[in-house]
Amino acid sequence: MSRVRVVHGKQNRIQWGLNRLATLSPAGSKSRLTAEGVVRSIPEADLSAIRRIDPTFFDRLSVVTEELETKGLSPLGRVAFRANFVRSLENYSGIAGAWNERNTVVNDAPWIILGFQRTGTTFLQQLLSHDPSSQGMPFWKLLNPDPRLPEWKKKVRAFGTSFVNRFVNPESTVIHEIRPDSFEECWWLFGHQIGTLCFDFHFNLAKTKAFLAQPGERNGLYARYARMLAYVGKSGDPRPYVLKAPDHLWRLEELFRVFPRARVVWMHRDPLESIPSFSALSSMHRRVALNRFDPCEVGPHVAATYLEGVTSAMRFRESHPQANIYDLRYSDFIRDPLAAVRALYGFFGENI
Repeated sequence: MSRVRVVHGKQNRIQWGLNRLATLSPAGSKSRLTAEGVVRSIPEADLSAIRRIDPTFFDRLSVVTEELETKGLSPLGRVAFRANFVRSLENYSGIAGAWNERNTVVNDAPWIILGFQRTGTTFLQQLLSHDPSSQGMPFWKLLNPDPRLPEWKKKVRAFGTSFVNRFVNPESTVIHEIRPDSFEECWWLFGHQIGTLCFDFHFNLAKTKAFLAQPGERNGLYARYARMLAYVGKSGDPRPYVLKAPDHLWRLEELFRVFPRARVVWMHRDPLESIPSFSALSSMHRRVALNRFDPCEVGPHVAATYLEGVTSAMRFRESHPQANIYDLRYSDFIRDPLAAVRALYGFFGENI
């Protein structure tokens, strides 16, 4: 098996070359990444549809783009972020245009896997998603929930995205490989709303995090998130979803408000193991998107983020002792995955 070298502070040759090419693109030149530039390519009718269900989406987009520019985006970073934002708004507008066609989530007791990336959440998600009584969220559905797109086009786009990711970030196959049919994190549904905390996780966007922390923003994001799930899962399928995203640690109150019967499994892993692993993932993203960054700044930010997320979740649990949350140690899970799954199913009164 070939070895992939992970270098945290330096671009590889592919990234260096793509940065040179990106300078030839108007989106990657010295022009700034702005909200106005992103929405310029979205038809006005689609923007109006988004505004009807989400009056503050442009404000969120403005805050994120302005703060990203302060981090010193590379030409490749500008091109990538602009393309991602445009794709998100295209998907969001498709759902907004069909907002009243599917106004409820079929199952209001989903499996929610709680915890930071690199704590075993992906492994658990894979196992639960293969249970015939549940339905997982494959990447091709989360990336393109636009109901206007046929299934084949969604899969082709997901294949292209995963291929480009492997080409630009060869080490992603070691850290976290994404395939069109792999079960992935539901933060994509926050991302399409330009409301995921992953912006801060990987790029230390304090203003963006503060904006998203406003009660009105949090409530709106989760109300729309619950509705958007109806466009990701199979129409009429009564099986519960298997969902996971680190964002939920900060938003448990909003999560249980829209899913009062949610079955939440919180994965716990030794921070001395998970923080370096997550830092490697963040370094990979920064190396691609920024002209330069100090790798020594990544670890402290990740550690502070971990502490903040855990503190937020624990504060919720103290005030909601009856919340339906099961704690699972990473070490116990890895030692005997089947026994761990049996135990958590038993906790929620389910049979494996």
